[in-house]
Amino acid sequence: MAIDQTLLEVLPTTISGLPVAAIAKPAGTDDPLLAESVERMAQAFVIDPATNDFAYTSVMALRPGVFDASYFRSWRDSFDEGACSQSGGVTGHAETTIAGRTVYIGTCDGGVSTYHVRLDAPNEIVSISAFGEQRLGEQLLAALRP
Repeated sequence: MAIDQTLLEVLPTTISGLPVAAIAKPAGTDDPLLAESVERMAQAFVIDPATNDFAYTSVMALRPGVFDASYFRSWRDSFDEGACSQSGGVTGHAETTIAGRTVYIGTCDGGVSTYHVRLDAPNEIVSISAFGEQRLGEQLLAALRP
């Protein structure tokens, strides 16, 4: 699977005065199961060093014909399980609207939240794991560029 930093152009460059930094070697690029459905991906990280609030964001361009409702549900469940595995496990799910987009939210026992949204661009999804009272994940989603 290709690393494509241009996918990060949908993200703001800063939130709450903190830089949203691209990750040079995204996690999962060597995962053969992920490569079956994801054609290109990029990841970014933002952290507030004063509070340790953070948001870890993955932007994925899926292979043509992969996306449907059941795939997206399976993706969210798998992502949430992985993100919550070191934070006490998944304890809940919710759905809301942020900046006109449907956002699926997962809650981990240890305070981490996950967020998932399908972008207007065909076959692109954004998934975020975030922690902290600043709700950096929600801020990222509110500032997504079309």
